[in-house]
Formats: sequence, C-alpha cells, structure tokens
Amino acid sequence: MASKEEAPLTGDDDAGVGQTSKLDAEVRRAVELILGSQALLVVAGAGLADMCRHELFVQDPKAAWAFHGPVLQRFREAVPHEGYSHLRRICQTKGASSHFVCTSNVDGLLEKVGFEPKRLFNAHGSVHFWQCMCAKCNKRHSPWPAGDWTPGKLPECKFCKKMARPNVSLFDDNLGKNADSFCGQRVLEQFDFFENWLKQVGRQKLCIIEIGCGVSEHSLRLVPKPGGKWAFMSDEWGLPPVAASLVRINPTTEDCQPEARSLAEGNKLLLVVSLLLLLLFLFLLVT
Repeated sequence: MASKEEAPLTGDDDAGVGQTSKLDAEVRRAVELILGSQALLVVAGAGLADMCRHELFVQDPKAAWAFHGPVLQRFREAVPHEGYSHLRRICQTKGASSHFVCTSNVDGLLEKVGFEPKRLFNAHGSVHFWQCMCAKCNKRHSPWPAGDWTPGKLPECKFCKKMARPNVSLFDDNLGKNADSFCGQRVLEQFDFFENWLKQVGRQKLCIIEIGCGVSEHSLRLVPKPGGKWAFMSDEWGLPPVAASLVRINPTTEDCQPEARSLAEGNKLLLVVSLLLLLLFLFLLVT
C-alpha cells in the first residue's frame, strides 16, 4: 500500500500464487476502511470512443449518429453485471443518506440497479438524454430523455427542431461550469447535489472507493493532497480536497499510483468487489 490510508487493489493476470495472500490482506484492509467510515463515496471511471467528438456532429452528422445511435440501443438493452449490485449493497450498509456515487460512465447502468438519481453525479452526462446542437437553445432548455433512434434519420431537438445530439461530454467539449457545446444543466444540478452531500457529511469519517479510474485528462481519478486529503485529478469541477481514506480498485498495476505497492492477481474486478462484499457481510454477521 502507498500509505495507511490507501488500499490499491488490482486484477492483473500475470501474478503467481504467492500474490493471493497479499491480495487477501489488501482486501481485508479495504474492508476495515469501509467499516470504519461513517460515509461512503464511490468514484467509478470509464473510457470514451474515438468518434466521440462534437465536431463530427457538425461536419458529418450522419456518420456521428451512425455511431452513437447503436450505442444508445446497446445501453438500453444492457444488463448490469453482478458487480453493480454488489456495489449498491456495500453502499446500503452506510444508509441512504451516507453514500454518494460519482461516475464518468454514461451508460446508465448504475441507475438500473437502483442507485437514486439524487445520489448520483454523472460527470460526463448520459446517453439516455439528448440535447440541442444549438448553444442558444441549450441555455434556455435542459436535456430531455432520449427518444427512439431510427437508422438513417437525424434526431431533432424537441424545442427548436434543429438536430439533437447525445447529452454526453465529447472529447472536444468543455466540462464543468465553463461548458459550451455540452449542455451541462443536468450535470450541474447533480454536482450541486454532490457538493451539498459533502457539506452534510461534514466531519464524518469518509471512505472513498475508486474503481477503474485511469489517468486521462477528464478522469475522476483521485490524487493525494496535503493533510491526508484527496481531490479529482481533473480540475474541471473545482472540487475542494476532502479528508478520506481511499480504496483503489483497478485491473492493472499500471493504473495505480506510481508510489503504490499494487498487487498483481488473476482475479477480475467483479471478483475483487465480490470479495469486498463477502468479507464486509461476514464481519457484520459476527459482530
């Protein structure tokens, strides 16, 4: 571990048997941090595709929707794997008002397993909402639930009838309070929920579970700050550093902090999260 307050967990496939006991120790340490906390913040990361650019909707809207339309359909039909449900159960151990989830995922799977909208901050938006391509229209209207996508047909704005696009942050969008081509009204409202939640938990002992956050420019990855505090690596949201313990779960050692003594283990992320849940409930049963 990098410090007493960080427990990095990885899922590399090239480890020997000797690493298993080390992973067990790290998982047990993570469980201790979770159990010892009074509030829980989950930060979940995701990647974006190469065709995710606003300019493509301007230059070649048919090509843009030929990519994003099927993405919407796949996410609508997608079934969350068990890891999502396990994560929700871990959060439920802290109570309804003592957990929050920040994610750069745009697929809506967290909502499908029952996370409350007011307990979610979708930093990069959601494919399940559309916005107008017109910046002036976006200043007057918030994103709306996505309609049905028909191949070969360009979706229209429900307000001005100009072309619509997914309300997800694309690579050439500005985010946060300086958003331009990205209509950030819905996301800013969620960020207000998040800031208010941080104020509510105040001086409570906070534990952060960070899952799958890489080191890209827009990542929600946590970085250490003086005084045992953590803040988002990206400054797009201006989040002040918060005092917390950190449980970091990543599939490879390369995704962990350089100073971390990360573990290499043949387990996948789902198994690591499942093991966390199992040990957590075993502890609760015997206490």
